[in-house]
Amino acid sequence: MKTLLTGGTVVSMDPAVGDIDRGDVLIDDGVIVEVAERIDAPDAEVIDATDRIVMPGFVDNHHHTWQTAFRGIGADWTFPEWAVAMHGTVKPHYQPEDVYAGTLLGRLEALHSGVTTMLDWYHVAQGPEHEDAAVAALREVPGRSIFCLGAGWGTPDPVDAAIRRVRADLAEGGLVTMAFGLHGPRPPAWTPSPGS
Repeated sequence: MKTLLTGGTVVSMDPAVGDIDRGDVLIDDGVIVEVAERIDAPDAEVIDATDRIVMPGFVDNHHHTWQTAFRGIGADWTFPEWAVAMHGTVKPHYQPEDVYAGTLLGRLEALHSGVTTMLDWYHVAQGPEHEDAAVAALREVPGRSIFCLGAGWGTPDPVDAAIRRVRADLAEGGLVTMAFGLHGPRPPAWTPSPGS
């Protein structure tokens, strides 16, 4: 399927193409195949981009969508205070539907802001239902998402089964793929204690 964005101000971010005050962008099967002042593509669906800016989407390489509902809370906290509040207090009460809602809202918010590719650093893992809820929410939103599974955050629990299960689900490709969020060594004060 071909799509022609026509008449917009093209900010290409490519020195070889440059910027075009009034230009067209031809997309074929999800790939930009031509950028020019005027493109003739009679078989393409035409989208009038007059008075609009046409540019590549933004990439957000570190987001925690499950925490969307808590944006602005604890802006003055230290990292250890945040870790105790989010992982010691909030996380144990988070249900799969909470993960789904936060992830969906956070991904939609990012897309609305021009983020077309996002790495969602997920570390609210409490079991397969929570992971599946996050992946389902990411699949609901157009754009590319990398589900960065931070299983076992703050615990000594093994994570290999969770990695294999989620990886098998996302192995077919598509717009949602998987990464594994490895954790480096942390001082003991950063690890929330049970019941904190």
